[in-house]
Amino acid sequence: MRTIRTADEIAARVKVLAQKITEDYRGADPVVLVVMNGAFMFAADLLREIGIRDLDVRFCGLRSYRFTERSQVGFTQDVPDDVIGRHVLVVEDIVDSGRTLEMLHQTLREKKAKTIQTVVLLDKPSGREVSVDLDYVGFSVGDVFVVGYGLDHGGRRRNLSHIEGETNG
Repeated sequence: MRTIRTADEIAARVKVLAQKITEDYRGADPVVLVVMNGAFMFAADLLREIGIRDLDVRFCGLRSYRFTERSQVGFTQDVPDDVIGRHVLVVEDIVDSGRTLEMLHQTLREKKAKTIQTVVLLDKPSGREVSVDLDYVGFSVGDVFVVGYGLDHGGRRRNLSHIEGETNG
């Protein structure tokens, strides 16, 4: 595996994303919904940089299971019910097929969130199976398997301060 994003590159991009989010959400009282487990490092750094003092931060868990050619998505920790009428900012580590994010957005619409926006560390458009809206993107990546900075392989390597990748196939 090779380093595809250094810790310094990630930190600089997180600051840019946080500044934009601060501007866009000023006065909006958003709920920040962090998708666990992969987004925890990204979320921690991002939340410290967002210039909104009283952020309401919540967590949910989703898991994508791949059976044959179709993915099935399920919750491992439910979306909180108190998103009704609130602006929701989803924090996600990586968007690949888009199915996980599609399900989460549908659930937030069913729970009557006022608005839904997503900030994602890595966008992997080559794997997209469904169209999803990404409002804030850290980096785009090609068809690579990635680990580090919260992303894992079998629960390991999340602790890396950088992102490593290896070409699929």
